[in-house]
Amino acid sequence: MNLVFSFGVIRRLREHTEILNRRNSRPDRAMMLAGGTVGEFSVVAVDGEAVSRRSLGAGTLVSFVSTACPTCVERLPELVRFAEEHAGPVLCVVVGSGADAAAMTRAFDGIATVVAEPVGGPMAGAFDIQAFPTFGLLDAGGVVRASGFAPSALAASTSV
Repeated sequence: MNLVFSFGVIRRLREHTEILNRRNSRPDRAMMLAGGTVGEFSVVAVDGEAVSRRSLGAGTLVSFVSTACPTCVERLPELVRFAEEHAGPVLCVVVGSGADAAAMTRAFDGIATVVAEPVGGPMAGAFDIQAFPTFGLLDAGGVVRASGFAPSALAASTSV
């Protein structure tokens, strides 16, 4: 009887492991894939500048970070350094609110045009954001040249 009970427990643990793995798995893409065109949006940056798809030129680096993302918070200095080193325009979207969002916004001050928006905001929808942090490099017309979860995903495309 103990043997049968043990097999039942082991089977149930395997089922739970599969459920947890599916729940915790990372999406297979960060945002819209290369070649996709960003959807229409119109927002106002923290500094009052109007930002829309038409205002994004070729070579624009776009980054999305969230206050609810532990990786974003942990890697913020690296993300800021990457934005500083980018030769073209930089747009950073901070998703969240409160003091944490204000701190993230200040980190990119003077380096990027910063847009603060709530979860599910217009920019996240236009770029089809699936996870954080997310990076994209754009061509003219809002076409995505490259995208990924880390700045290294864009490294080969920045010199093209």
